[in-house]
Amino acid sequence: MHRVPGLAIVAMVLAGGAAAQQPGLAPDAGGKPICYQIQSTVPFTILTHVMLPSRVTSVARIEPNTMQRHCIQGAPFPDGRVNFRIVSGLGPPLFSCQTRTDKPIFVSANKEADGGYTYQVTCY
Repeated sequence: MHRVPGLAIVAMVLAGGAAAQQPGLAPDAGGKPICYQIQSTVPFTILTHVMLPSRVTSVARIEPNTMQRHCIQGAPFPDGRVNFRIVSGLGPPLFSCQTRTDKPIFVSANKEADGGYTYQVTCY
């Protein structure tokens, strides 16, 4: 679990629209398409990155309480893993893990007393 101050959430929501791509296939980097699903129960829009060792990145803007399917093309990390990140558009990732793509990535968050959020993400 990672703790996020309230200000970072505002920056993430504001920056999300400009950087997000439409769902589909990320730029061609060779290799076989890797498809994955992200399900968010977070009450606000989040910006995610899925990265491969070649640094090819798929960017997605996930609306509240939705599931989206995306694909990225290239070679994954060992064991078929990708690097999943929740980002604000500014600064370091708010959450990062390596996960397999054969199961949905579930994202939730608990609101803290100070207004920030603690992310909970299933990474396999």
